[in-house]
Amino acid sequence: MDDSKTVSLAVKTRSDPTPVVEAGRAAPVLPTLPSAHVFLSLESVERYAESWRELCDLHAGPMEQLEWVDACLHGGPRPQIVAISETSYLRAFAPLARVSRRGILSLEMIGVGDHFEPMDFVASDGAALQTLCAAVRSQNVAIRLGRLPQGSPTIPALRQAFGRRAVIRVSAQAAAPWIAMDDSWQSPETHLNSGRRSDLRRARKRADEVGTVTIQIVCPDLPQLPALLDEAFAVEERSWKGDEETSLVRDADRGAFFRRYTNAACRQGTLRICFLRINGQAVAMQIAVQQSRRFWLLKVGYDASFSRCSPGMLLTRETIAYAASRKLLTYEFLGTCEAWTSVWTDRRRECVELTAYPFTPLGLAALVADGGASLLARSRKAARRLPRTLKSCFRGMVKSVVARAARRYIAGDSLAAALDVRTRLDQIGQPTTLGFWDADGDSPRVVADRYLEALESMQGAPAHAYLSIKLPSLGNSADLLNEIATRAAAVGARLHFDALTPESVETTQAAIDEVRKRHPSLAIGHTLPGRWRRSVADADWAAARGLSVRVVKGQFPAAGTDDCPPKLGFLEVVKQLAGKPIHVDIATHDEPLAKEAAAILKSAGTSFDRERLYGMGNPPLEDGGSRPRIYIPYGAAYLPYAVARLRKNPALGGRLLLDWIRSLLRL
Repeated sequence: MDDSKTVSLAVKTRSDPTPVVEAGRAAPVLPTLPSAHVFLSLESVERYAESWRELCDLHAGPMEQLEWVDACLHGGPRPQIVAISETSYLRAFAPLARVSRRGILSLEMIGVGDHFEPMDFVASDGAALQTLCAAVRSQNVAIRLGRLPQGSPTIPALRQAFGRRAVIRVSAQAAAPWIAMDDSWQSPETHLNSGRRSDLRRARKRADEVGTVTIQIVCPDLPQLPALLDEAFAVEERSWKGDEETSLVRDADRGAFFRRYTNAACRQGTLRICFLRINGQAVAMQIAVQQSRRFWLLKVGYDASFSRCSPGMLLTRETIAYAASRKLLTYEFLGTCEAWTSVWTDRRRECVELTAYPFTPLGLAALVADGGASLLARSRKAARRLPRTLKSCFRGMVKSVVARAARRYIAGDSLAAALDVRTRLDQIGQPTTLGFWDADGDSPRVVADRYLEALESMQGAPAHAYLSIKLPSLGNSADLLNEIATRAAAVGARLHFDALTPESVETTQAAIDEVRKRHPSLAIGHTLPGRWRRSVADADWAAARGLSVRVVKGQFPAAGTDDCPPKLGFLEVVKQLAGKPIHVDIATHDEPLAKEAAAILKSAGTSFDRERLYGMGNPPLEDGGSRPRIYIPYGAAYLPYAVARLRKNPALGGRLLLDWIRSLLRL
């Protein structure tokens, strides 16, 4: 049974088809008009097999050849191959198959959905292609061409054939890398940059150190093929594909496909199986086809246990040189552009997907179904993104609120703003200390200049004023610190070292010891956070050096540390300092805690002051009418509490909101 049908095509002819015969001359032979066929089985194509292969050899690659089409159709979709012929010669064909998507019939390129290799219509010339596209249009169903070369003449030919009787969509698809060959590629490494050449030489040297390296590029006979394929599959199984269960050994369907196809290609003499061997063992393999004066790379793999000598890279070098030595036109990597292909080339064959929806019942049904599916997919994607989008918006809103609320706790961006606050507080007898808060991105030199600027302002300031600095913000620079300490000693100001993280304490202590050696008369202070367990021992360290100590609860623990409860740790540090001949600053806005700490120090006869952060409200008078010292920060704004604690302590949300409102009203 001939499972094919002929399609009628509209052909313009003369109004009088009868040939005119002159006296004494034979009647001319009219040219045979091309006819269109639709083949519903490969058996019906057999009489055109020779011209099919000849057409592919001249105008196409292995994906359009009968051997690939036959292997793809095995147990798969039913073919509906549209072809144009003259007598027994094939002039053009479209290797299509009938596919049901969402219950609606359409035509697709054979094998593209499974193997994602570039594929195209094949025609001997433009006229044949135009006739072919007209025949494809007459199928009256949606046409899906999954990975066409972007510059394919099929695209304008289909547009012309459908005209305004269809919706045609074209979208980008992954490009395929390739090399345009010439004699220089017989030494492929000359096309690499110096770093890549060095890598290649190093890889070959390592391979030679392992054993004897041999290259095998085989055009196998049928009896040889099964063993060679088993060996090639085994190499790929020992790569990452084996671990991820995507190798041809693990994927039974793809493995069977490659055995069918390579068997057919072997019969045609186009198959090439390539190995790189070390001491006879195959450690890299390639399955390729040599056709149409081109080398087509279908499958690669390497033994991961030999990855140190890059066997895949070495084998690719050899097969490129082989292709150049055979005067082939191109080396086609197929697949998609990847890191390993970019080593050899930056050339890309851009590809597109073309879908044509004719204005027929099945074409319009496919358009509606595809549009609905696309809308549903986008809706699901948007729904999956919605929580992340809302979370991102919420974080942005919180960040904005935090940035605004934090401004309540600084005097302003500049030293001038801080000095205005200090002057105002001095007038009511309020002790103060200055602290520059640097922003992310401020260089150590910029931070040091801000500290020096603040020290200049302390000349003639009340004796209780001092400057707080952060050593990590100086990049832990000994030179910058010495510059600042020298100036502090000159103006007679106390220099106080803030605490940031437990990891920075050792560095800070070493720096303090160095400053004390260079400037023995300089008054120095150090902050001890109560929540750090090490602070109790650090209290003894500070007391032994006669340092002033500021005790804080500490809001920001370091990750993974075993911290104390802040209030408990605060009191433990205070108790450790009680009775020591040093001065202590109690720095907390927690009034009950501050009073308990003050009582401990007072009963032990230890000198102390209260200290509060600017913006924490009007401080109460101490016993005897004295006022707590105010820490006046300026520069970048930060909150004095951790927003990350909102989840555990929702009450902070109210405080944050209140701070935001107050910052807006400048209260």
